[in-house]
Amino acid sequence: MARDTQAGEHEEDSSVLDRRSYLKATGTALVGAVAGAGITASTARATPVSGNWEIRNRYIETGSNELGIGCAVTDPNGEGVIEHVYIRSTASSDKPAIWVDPKQHVGHLTIKNVHIEGHADNAIYAELHEPWGEGGTLTIEDCYLHDNTRGNLRVNGGTEVRNTHIHNTGENFPTRGYLCAGHFSYYEGGGEINMRHCQIDINGSNVKNGSNHLALMTRGSTSAYGDYGSNIPTVTVSNSQVAGEIDAHEGNITLQNSGRNPTIDPPKGVPMTPEEAENGTTSATGPTWSEVSGGSGGSTTETSESDQQGTVLELVASADAQSAAYEFTVEGGVTKHTVDDQIGAEGNDSITDNGDGTVTVTGASGNGYGDAYVVEGTVTAMQLDAAKWTLRYGGEQTSVGDLTDSGSGPSDLPNTLVIDGTDKPNTASTYQFAVSGNAAKSDSLGSINPADEVGDGTITGRVIGGKDAYRFSGEITDFTVDGPVGVELDSQS
Repeated sequence: MARDTQAGEHEEDSSVLDRRSYLKATGTALVGAVAGAGITASTARATPVSGNWEIRNRYIETGSNELGIGCAVTDPNGEGVIEHVYIRSTASSDKPAIWVDPKQHVGHLTIKNVHIEGHADNAIYAELHEPWGEGGTLTIEDCYLHDNTRGNLRVNGGTEVRNTHIHNTGENFPTRGYLCAGHFSYYEGGGEINMRHCQIDINGSNVKNGSNHLALMTRGSTSAYGDYGSNIPTVTVSNSQVAGEIDAHEGNITLQNSGRNPTIDPPKGVPMTPEEAENGTTSATGPTWSEVSGGSGGSTTETSESDQQGTVLELVASADAQSAAYEFTVEGGVTKHTVDDQIGAEGNDSITDNGDGTVTVTGASGNGYGDAYVVEGTVTAMQLDAAKWTLRYGGEQTSVGDLTDSGSGPSDLPNTLVIDGTDKPNTASTYQFAVSGNAAKSDSLGSINPADEVGDGTITGRVIGGKDAYRFSGEITDFTVDGPVGVELDSQS
């Protein structure tokens, strides 16, 4: 992601975390007050609340009603860091291991190389865009979460989760029979959650004490504060492996280039024992975020104008886009590239070798920033919301159709079909149709996003308050829709 300020992106080099003079929170020292959602500073083992701070190399043990860390970054330009920390509840704590105060958090928090187990009320609780939240951002990277109930990750818009492993061992499972979820979004707040290169295994094994289980969940809620079911954040899970049931509110969880066979291997840097946490050491052997996100399908080293051999592809997000995602496939090779201080691929944009002569590139950006790559070959497929992106290839503005050669002209695909969901902006509608000829998405008439697929004569997709459009030849031989949409057909054949 190229400097998407809404998503709070930072460089991959860990030295970035040391550039500021942080206020350190050690022992049980009270740095600031944390209150809300029934959680107070008096129950927390560490409570950093200030403009810039860090907690590193700590083992924190919680009792039955203790919060591990309650925190907030109170400066919009500030950063907080929780790194190489092991938080373990020995008595099924009915408080989170890490709670980020939505009323005070306005900066960016990085949680890295953190090991959490045994908490009954969420491992990381950071629903920062609740109706009363101030909207800070969060990055969770190279973490290991297991045997926690409610949500191992209870987060919402403005969160990026990278190379985090989540499962149950059954050895320190909470005694309270709550929901056990890998990811859990509950409140309104909108925005996007991006989960990249994660391993999530919540399939029912090792779940105890009457708890039910879900791998991923987004859900609205009616409570004393009102109904928060109309603007739940979207979740994009890319290059990940997820085992277990997925319960998506209005279909707003999307899996991209992901499978269902996770391998749990805590990333290097995660402390596996209290002693490792305190000593700054690790016995974990799993690959790190920088290792899994670099990919082998083309170098991740950024190129300069003097050494590039291919054509520069620029993807620039619109000024009002927040963490807009994209994915494209190239027959050939791809190298990350920097155009200027606003357009350039970074460490969290990934290039994956598919093993068949093609590579797949995934990334995200927003707020007028963008990513760039040098393409040596042919772009064969691209998935993104065309309304949020400007594409340039070799310095010339282009479209997905022209770039992939899928946007055949009217003489080849003379008919158009538009599925219009704009009258119901908060309702997901799905559709499927078949044609006797060929079909392609039309980015000039509608959006292009990962939920839409054009197969061999069969097309499936989803709209949530937008339009999908296709050009096709031949006749429509089958059409089904589930949801309130308008359909416009223009047949020239």
